[in-house]
Amino acid sequence: MDIVNQLPLQRYRKVDDLLAFAAIYDDEKREQAYKRLLLRHKKQIQGSVCLEVGCGFGLFSKYLAKLGAKRVYAVEINPTMAAIARERLMPYSQVTVVQSDIRDFLPPEPVQVCLLYTSPSPRD
Repeated sequence: MDIVNQLPLQRYRKVDDLLAFAAIYDDEKREQAYKRLLLRHKKQIQGSVCLEVGCGFGLFSKYLAKLGAKRVYAVEINPTMAAIARERLMPYSQVTVVQSDIRDFLPPEPVQVCLLYTSPSPRD
């Protein structure tokens, strides 16, 4: 990761979230736990309008689509990550990637399921 130290500050700010978020995708146990949680709520997800706040690369938006969501709004503030999510989620027509701060996003339709990932506190 020494290469990160050599990035110009402006470029570093663009990829900082991406670098920090990459660790989540390396955590197989966490990913599987979230997938099991979503699978347990499959009945609520099927046919629903869903919102993933801070979608990152779109992993869970993809899973919501696979579980039968009618529509998924995958909202990501970081433009680099939103572009990656947009590309990864292209095969899922019911997923719309929105590059925006969630505080500025107003869904065009009522949302029934909202997925918001929060990092565990150091005590967890």
